[in-house]
Amino acid sequence: MNKHHKIHLLHASIFEPFILATKQIGTPVEKILNKVNLPLQLLETQDILIPERPCWEFIREVSRHEGIQDFGMLATQAIHHDEMEALAPLLTGCENLFDLLKRFCLVGPTICDTADYTIEIDQDRVTLKQRGDRLLDDDIQVQLFEIAGMIQLINLATNYQWHPPEIHLTFKHHRDIENSELLGFSQILFNQSYPAITFPRAMLSLPLLLKHSHHSSPTTIPKEFISKVQHIVTPYFSYNLDIHMAAELIGTSVRTLQRRLEEQNSSFSNVVAKAKMLEGSSLLLNNELNLLDISLSLGYTDASSFSRAFRRWSGISPREYRAAHNDNEFLL
Repeated sequence: MNKHHKIHLLHASIFEPFILATKQIGTPVEKILNKVNLPLQLLETQDILIPERPCWEFIREVSRHEGIQDFGMLATQAIHHDEMEALAPLLTGCENLFDLLKRFCLVGPTICDTADYTIEIDQDRVTLKQRGDRLLDDDIQVQLFEIAGMIQLINLATNYQWHPPEIHLTFKHHRDIENSELLGFSQILFNQSYPAITFPRAMLSLPLLLKHSHHSSPTTIPKEFISKVQHIVTPYFSYNLDIHMAAELIGTSVRTLQRRLEEQNSSFSNVVAKAKMLEGSSLLLNNELNLLDISLSLGYTDASSFSRAFRRWSGISPREYRAAHNDNEFLL
Protein backbone atom coordinates (compact mmCIF):
# COMPACT_ATOMS: atom_id res chain seq x y z
CA MET A 1 0.00 0.00 0.00
CA ASN A 2 1.18 3.50 -0.82
CA LYS A 3 2.62 5.11 2.33
CA HIS A 4 0.45 8.18 1.72
CA HIS A 5 -2.67 5.99 1.96
CA LYS A 6 -1.66 4.58 5.33
CA ILE A 7 -2.51 6.06 8.71
CA HIS A 8 0.67 6.62 10.71
CA LEU A 9 0.29 7.07 14.46
CA LEU A 10 2.81 7.88 17.16
CA HIS A 11 2.62 7.55 20.94
CA ALA A 12 2.79 11.09 22.32
CA SER A 13 5.58 10.27 24.80
CA ILE A 14 7.91 9.68 21.83
CA PHE A 15 7.23 13.29 20.86
CA GLU A 16 7.66 14.66 24.41
CA PRO A 17 11.45 15.25 24.10
CA PHE A 18 10.79 17.71 21.30
CA ILE A 19 8.26 19.63 23.39
CA LEU A 20 10.76 19.92 26.26
CA ALA A 21 13.70 20.80 24.01
CA THR A 22 11.62 23.44 22.22
CA LYS A 23 10.69 25.02 25.56
CA GLN A 24 14.32 24.94 26.71
CA ILE A 25 15.52 26.95 23.71
CA GLY A 26 12.70 29.47 24.11
CA THR A 27 10.74 28.68 20.94
CA PRO A 28 6.96 29.39 21.15
CA VAL A 29 5.68 25.81 21.43
CA GLU A 30 1.95 26.52 21.13
CA LYS A 31 2.44 28.63 18.01
CA ILE A 32 4.25 25.83 16.17
CA LEU A 33 1.85 23.15 17.44
CA ASN A 34 -0.99 25.18 15.93
CA LYS A 35 0.92 25.71 12.69
CA VAL A 36 1.35 21.97 12.09
CA ASN A 37 -2.14 21.09 13.42
CA LEU A 38 -1.04 19.23 16.55
CA PRO A 39 -3.39 19.38 19.57
CA LEU A 40 -2.43 21.49 22.60
CA GLN A 41 -3.42 18.44 24.67
CA LEU A 42 0.15 17.30 24.05
CA LEU A 43 1.27 19.83 26.66
CA GLU A 44 -0.76 18.02 29.33
CA THR A 45 -0.74 14.28 28.60
CA GLN A 46 1.51 11.73 26.90
CA ASP A 47 -0.54 8.52 26.92
CA ILE A 48 -2.40 9.24 23.70
CA LEU A 49 -1.81 8.37 20.06
CA ILE A 50 -1.35 11.25 17.64
CA PRO A 51 -0.83 11.62 13.86
CA GLU A 52 2.82 11.03 13.12
CA ARG A 53 3.47 13.24 10.10
CA PRO A 54 2.67 16.57 11.88
CA CYS A 55 5.12 15.58 14.64
CA TRP A 56 7.99 15.39 12.19
CA GLU A 57 6.78 18.64 10.58
CA PHE A 58 6.99 20.24 14.04
CA ILE A 59 10.61 19.13 14.42
CA ARG A 60 11.52 20.47 11.00
CA GLU A 61 9.78 23.76 11.75
CA VAL A 62 11.66 24.29 15.03
CA SER A 63 14.97 23.46 13.36
CA ARG A 64 14.33 26.03 10.64
CA HIS A 65 12.91 28.63 13.05
CA GLU A 66 15.96 28.49 15.34
CA GLY A 67 18.61 27.57 12.76
CA ILE A 68 19.62 24.48 14.77
CA GLN A 69 20.84 21.97 12.20
CA ASP A 70 21.04 19.04 14.64
CA PHE A 71 17.87 19.70 16.64
CA GLY A 72 16.74 16.09 16.11
CA MET A 73 19.72 14.87 18.13
CA LEU A 74 19.59 17.71 20.64
CA ALA A 75 16.03 16.76 21.60
CA THR A 76 17.05 13.27 22.71
CA GLN A 77 19.05 14.86 25.50
CA ALA A 78 15.85 16.21 27.05
CA ILE A 79 14.46 12.69 27.60
CA HIS A 80 16.46 9.57 26.84
CA HIS A 81 14.82 6.68 25.02
CA ASP A 82 14.89 4.42 28.08
CA GLU A 83 13.03 7.12 30.07
CA MET A 84 10.14 7.56 27.61
CA GLU A 85 6.77 6.62 29.05
CA ALA A 86 5.91 4.44 26.05
CA LEU A 87 9.26 2.73 25.63
CA ALA A 88 10.66 2.27 29.14
CA PRO A 89 8.29 -0.47 30.37
CA LEU A 90 8.75 -2.41 27.15
CA LEU A 91 12.53 -2.61 27.53
CA THR A 92 12.76 -3.94 31.08
CA GLY A 93 13.75 -7.53 31.77
CA CYS A 94 16.46 -7.67 29.08
CA GLU A 95 19.72 -9.27 30.23
CA ASN A 96 22.14 -8.01 27.60
CA LEU A 97 22.40 -5.61 24.69
CA PHE A 98 21.30 -8.20 22.14
CA ASP A 99 18.11 -8.88 24.11
CA LEU A 100 17.46 -5.15 24.36
CA LEU A 101 17.87 -4.50 20.64
CA LYS A 102 15.69 -7.46 19.68
CA ARG A 103 12.99 -6.20 22.05
CA PHE A 104 13.31 -2.68 20.65
CA CYS A 105 12.86 -3.96 17.09
CA LEU A 106 9.81 -5.92 18.19
CA VAL A 107 8.01 -3.23 20.20
CA GLY A 108 8.94 -0.20 18.09
CA PRO A 109 6.01 -0.60 15.67
CA THR A 110 3.54 -0.75 18.58
CA ILE A 111 4.31 2.86 19.54
CA CYS A 112 5.43 4.35 16.19
CA ASP A 113 3.94 3.26 12.88
CA THR A 114 7.04 4.07 10.82
CA ALA A 115 9.39 2.19 13.16
CA ASP A 116 10.90 -0.79 11.34
CA TYR A 117 14.23 -1.41 13.06
CA THR A 118 16.30 -4.44 12.12
CA ILE A 119 19.56 -6.00 13.30
CA GLU A 120 21.94 -7.28 10.65
CA ILE A 121 24.99 -9.29 11.73
CA ASP A 122 27.86 -9.65 9.29
CA GLN A 123 30.86 -11.49 10.74
CA ASP A 124 32.26 -9.15 13.40
CA ARG A 125 30.05 -6.14 12.61
CA VAL A 126 26.44 -5.38 13.52
CA THR A 127 24.25 -2.84 11.72
CA LEU A 128 21.14 -1.47 13.41
CA LYS A 129 18.98 0.24 10.79
CA GLN A 130 15.60 1.96 10.51
CA ARG A 131 13.82 0.76 7.35
CA GLY A 132 10.44 2.37 8.01
CA ASP A 133 8.50 4.76 5.76
CA ARG A 134 9.88 8.26 5.34
CA LEU A 135 6.92 10.62 5.66
CA LEU A 136 8.74 13.83 4.71
CA ASP A 137 10.97 14.51 1.73
CA ASP A 138 13.18 16.59 4.00
CA ASP A 139 13.42 14.52 7.18
CA ILE A 140 16.97 15.29 8.31
CA GLN A 141 15.84 15.97 11.88
CA VAL A 142 13.81 12.76 12.02
CA GLN A 143 16.82 10.71 10.97
CA LEU A 144 19.04 12.45 13.51
CA PHE A 145 16.48 11.64 16.21
CA GLU A 146 16.43 7.99 15.14
CA ILE A 147 20.22 7.79 15.10
CA ALA A 148 20.53 9.43 18.52
CA GLY A 149 17.97 7.00 19.93
CA MET A 150 19.90 4.00 18.62
CA ILE A 151 23.10 5.35 20.15
CA GLN A 152 21.37 5.87 23.49
CA LEU A 153 20.22 2.26 23.50
CA ILE A 154 23.78 1.04 22.93
CA ASN A 155 24.97 3.31 25.73
CA LEU A 156 22.73 1.40 28.15
CA ALA A 157 25.35 -1.36 27.96
CA THR A 158 28.44 0.85 28.25
CA ASN A 159 29.78 2.93 31.11
CA TYR A 160 31.04 5.70 28.84
CA GLN A 161 29.71 7.98 26.10
CA TRP A 162 29.99 5.55 23.21
CA HIS A 163 29.76 6.59 19.55
CA PRO A 164 29.37 4.20 16.61
CA PRO A 165 32.20 3.65 14.10
CA GLU A 166 29.77 4.50 11.28
CA ILE A 167 26.54 6.46 10.98
CA HIS A 168 24.45 6.07 7.82
CA LEU A 169 22.05 8.79 6.63
CA THR A 170 19.90 8.82 3.49
CA PHE A 171 20.24 12.51 2.61
CA LYS A 172 23.04 14.16 0.66
CA HIS A 173 26.24 15.48 2.23
CA HIS A 174 25.54 18.12 4.89
CA ARG A 175 28.59 19.88 6.30
CA ASP A 176 26.89 21.11 9.50
CA ILE A 177 25.70 17.59 10.30
CA GLU A 178 29.11 16.11 9.53
CA ASN A 179 30.73 18.57 11.95
CA SER A 180 28.11 18.23 14.72
CA GLU A 181 29.71 17.67 18.12
CA LEU A 182 26.74 15.49 19.07
CA LEU A 183 27.89 12.86 16.56
CA GLY A 184 31.31 12.55 18.17
CA PHE A 185 34.06 11.05 16.02
CA SER A 186 31.83 8.71 14.04
CA GLN A 187 32.35 8.38 10.31
CA ILE A 188 29.22 9.80 8.64
CA LEU A 189 28.14 8.18 5.39
CA PHE A 190 25.54 10.12 3.39
CA ASN A 191 23.26 8.98 0.54
CA GLN A 192 22.74 5.59 2.17
CA SER A 193 19.66 3.37 1.81
CA TYR A 194 18.55 3.67 5.46
CA PRO A 195 19.45 5.54 8.65
CA ALA A 196 21.72 3.16 10.56
CA ILE A 197 24.62 2.74 12.96
CA THR A 198 27.29 0.05 13.14
CA PHE A 199 29.08 -1.46 16.13
CA PRO A 200 31.29 -4.47 16.96
CA ARG A 201 29.49 -7.82 17.29
CA ALA A 202 31.25 -8.46 20.61
CA MET A 203 29.15 -5.70 22.20
CA LEU A 204 25.94 -7.75 21.83
CA SER A 205 26.79 -9.80 24.93
CA LEU A 206 27.37 -6.77 27.16
CA PRO A 207 25.12 -6.74 30.27
CA LEU A 208 22.73 -3.84 30.61
CA LEU A 209 22.94 -0.94 33.01
CA LEU A 210 19.18 -0.40 32.66
CA LYS A 211 17.23 0.54 35.77
CA HIS A 212 13.89 -1.09 36.50
CA SER A 213 11.02 0.91 35.04
CA HIS A 214 8.05 1.98 37.15
CA HIS A 215 6.08 3.21 34.15
CA SER A 216 2.75 1.61 33.36
CA SER A 217 2.16 -0.11 30.03
CA PRO A 218 1.45 2.44 27.29
CA THR A 219 -1.41 2.70 24.83
CA THR A 220 -0.25 0.81 21.75
CA ILE A 221 -1.06 1.41 18.09
CA PRO A 222 -3.95 -0.65 16.71
CA LYS A 223 -3.76 -2.37 13.33
CA GLU A 224 -7.38 -1.78 12.23
CA PHE A 225 -7.97 1.19 9.94
CA ILE A 226 -11.11 2.46 11.72
CA SER A 227 -9.43 2.21 15.12
CA LYS A 228 -6.56 4.32 13.81
CA VAL A 229 -8.96 6.98 12.53
CA GLN A 230 -10.62 7.02 15.96
CA HIS A 231 -7.25 7.68 17.60
CA ILE A 232 -6.52 10.42 15.05
CA VAL A 233 -9.72 12.34 15.84
CA THR A 234 -9.79 11.87 19.63
CA PRO A 235 -7.29 14.63 20.61
CA TYR A 236 -9.14 17.06 18.31
CA PHE A 237 -12.70 16.87 19.68
CA SER A 238 -12.58 20.44 21.01
CA TYR A 239 -11.29 21.65 17.60
CA ASN A 240 -14.46 20.53 15.76
CA LEU A 241 -12.31 18.43 13.47
CA ASP A 242 -13.85 17.84 10.03
CA ILE A 243 -12.98 15.26 7.40
CA HIS A 244 -10.82 17.74 5.47
CA MET A 245 -8.52 18.33 8.44
CA ALA A 246 -8.52 14.62 9.28
CA ALA A 247 -7.40 13.77 5.76
CA GLU A 248 -4.66 16.39 6.00
CA LEU A 249 -3.43 14.95 9.30
CA ILE A 250 -3.36 11.47 7.81
CA GLY A 251 -1.63 12.71 4.67
CA THR A 252 -4.26 11.56 2.18
CA SER A 253 -7.16 12.99 0.19
CA VAL A 254 -10.72 13.37 1.46
CA ARG A 255 -11.96 11.05 -1.25
CA THR A 256 -9.48 8.32 -0.33
CA LEU A 257 -10.41 8.56 3.33
CA GLN A 258 -14.13 8.40 2.49
CA ARG A 259 -13.59 5.42 0.18
CA ARG A 260 -11.61 3.45 2.76
CA LEU A 261 -14.25 4.08 5.42
CA GLU A 262 -17.02 3.08 3.01
CA GLU A 263 -15.14 -0.17 2.28
CA GLN A 264 -15.57 -0.98 5.97
CA ASN A 265 -19.25 0.03 6.02
CA SER A 266 -18.57 3.19 7.98
CA SER A 267 -18.33 6.95 7.54
CA PHE A 268 -16.32 9.77 9.08
CA SER A 269 -19.28 10.99 11.15
CA ASN A 270 -19.84 7.47 12.52
CA VAL A 271 -16.18 7.12 13.42
CA VAL A 272 -16.18 10.47 15.25
CA ALA A 273 -19.40 9.63 17.11
CA LYS A 274 -18.04 6.27 18.28
CA ALA A 275 -14.70 7.82 19.26
CA LYS A 276 -16.52 10.42 21.37
CA MET A 277 -18.54 7.74 23.12
CA LEU A 278 -15.48 5.61 23.84
CA GLU A 279 -13.59 8.59 25.21
CA GLY A 280 -16.65 9.76 27.14
CA SER A 281 -17.05 6.30 28.70
CA SER A 282 -13.45 6.42 29.83
CA LEU A 283 -13.74 9.94 31.26
CA LEU A 284 -16.91 9.05 33.18
CA LEU A 285 -14.91 6.56 35.23
CA ASN A 286 -13.03 9.49 36.75
CA ASN A 287 -15.28 10.76 39.54
CA GLU A 288 -13.33 14.01 39.77
CA LEU A 289 -14.61 15.12 36.36
CA ASN A 290 -18.07 16.65 36.20
CA LEU A 291 -20.42 16.11 33.30
CA LEU A 292 -20.05 19.62 31.87
CA ASP A 293 -16.24 19.40 31.71
CA ILE A 294 -16.46 16.01 30.02
CA SER A 295 -19.01 17.32 27.53
CA LEU A 296 -16.90 20.36 26.59
CA SER A 297 -13.74 18.25 26.20
CA LEU A 298 -15.62 16.07 23.71
CA GLY A 299 -16.69 19.06 21.62
CA TYR A 300 -20.30 19.34 22.84
CA THR A 301 -21.68 22.77 23.66
CA ASP A 302 -23.41 21.62 26.84
CA ALA A 303 -23.97 18.60 29.07
CA SER A 304 -27.46 17.93 27.69
CA SER A 305 -26.15 17.38 24.17
CA PHE A 306 -23.60 14.86 25.41
CA SER A 307 -26.17 13.10 27.58
CA ARG A 308 -28.56 12.64 24.65
CA ALA A 309 -25.80 11.34 22.39
CA PHE A 310 -24.51 9.00 25.09
CA ARG A 311 -27.99 7.57 25.74
CA ARG A 312 -28.50 6.95 22.01
CA TRP A 313 -25.23 5.08 21.87
CA SER A 314 -25.32 3.10 25.12
CA GLY A 315 -29.00 2.98 26.06
CA ILE A 316 -28.36 4.57 29.46
CA SER A 317 -27.52 8.06 30.71
CA PRO A 318 -23.99 9.14 31.70
CA ARG A 319 -25.15 9.24 35.34
CA GLU A 320 -26.38 5.65 35.16
CA TYR A 321 -23.20 4.52 33.41
CA ARG A 322 -21.01 6.09 36.09
CA ALA A 323 -23.09 4.60 38.88
CA ALA A 324 -22.86 1.14 37.32
CA HIS A 325 -19.05 1.33 37.15
CA ASN A 326 -18.35 2.72 40.62
CA ASP A 327 -18.97 1.27 44.06
CA ASN A 328 -20.53 4.53 45.20
CA GLU A 329 -22.63 6.70 42.89
CA PHE A 330 -21.09 10.09 42.20
CA LEU A 331 -23.47 13.04 41.83
CA LEU A 332 -22.79 14.74 38.52
